[in-house]
Amino acid sequence: MFKNRSKEKHLAIIVDYLEDNEEVLFECFATIVTNGDLGTDGGALVVTGSRVLFSGDAPLLGTASNVAIDFSDINGVSSGQKMLKGGLIQPYLEINAGGSAYFFNMKPMDAAEAAQEINLNRTRKQAPLEATSTTKSTSEQLATLALLLEKGLLTREEFDAEKKKLL
Repeated sequence: MFKNRSKEKHLAIIVDYLEDNEEVLFECFATIVTNGDLGTDGGALVVTGSRVLFSGDAPLLGTASNVAIDFSDINGVSSGQKMLKGGLIQPYLEINAGGSAYFFNMKPMDAAEAAQEINLNRTRKQAPLEATSTTKSTSEQLATLALLLEKGLLTREEFDAEKKKLL
């Protein structure tokens, strides 16, 4: 019951920080691991199409954590089990971003699903960039061919043949 109340409370906080076009793709109860601790700040972890958000607190300890990680800053994501302080093996989600490692304790299924959702959406965000750079390269090559045709260094047939290869 405590986990559900904490998750709902922190989901409401996260929703206030979402951009207008940002959609929640995955959410779960999680605790953030700080300074090798077992995860004192419990709350909600959310994955959107562009970032990972976490909000949590431990009222008895007087601590709170809020984290926003843009996909463009993420270097790696993994999930599994890890030995933490006190010799306990905990299920976790690890996100490496901007020179920092973020560890979140959560149910094993949630950790695997969160990692999968993050990796899938990071790939989707990178795909248009790769397509754009390919298109730019093709357009640059076409411009070069047109210039060669204009200067008389290519015949119309050679130009058309090279253009067909590019397109």
